[in-house]
Amino acid sequence: MSQAPAIGTNILEKVEAATDRARLDDGPAAKALERLCQEYFELGDGLTLMFETPQLATWSGWDEETAADQHFLHTVRRGHTDGSIDSELDEEWVRNLVWSLLYSAWAHTRTAGASKHSAMTLCLHTLRKAIAP
Repeated sequence: MSQAPAIGTNILEKVEAATDRARLDDGPAAKALERLCQEYFELGDGLTLMFETPQLATWSGWDEETAADQHFLHTVRRGHTDGSIDSELDEEWVRNLVWSLLYSAWAHTRTAGASKHSAMTLCLHTLRKAIAP
């Protein structure tokens, strides 16, 4: 798929904009991650396409750490310091957890017919419990 770089770049730009809208530096880090989940959830169509299309999933552009990635990891470390995120949870683990929860929420709307509101509510409830100190 020769369009992979263009599609991938577009998705990364949308992730960067969503990360900015989430205001990760405001308030407790755990709340910032909740806002980030809400912003990323709205990107579901593009991100699901990325996860489910082999040509996109293997695009080399995903391997480069972005400013959004760095900001996410910084937020988790901040959560360890401010006590809002369990310090035993490695930042990479939390990042993978968030993406897994988002994928589950997107799948829940498609396969179980859940409303977006219901799926997002479950996603955030699970995130809160999973990262709580």
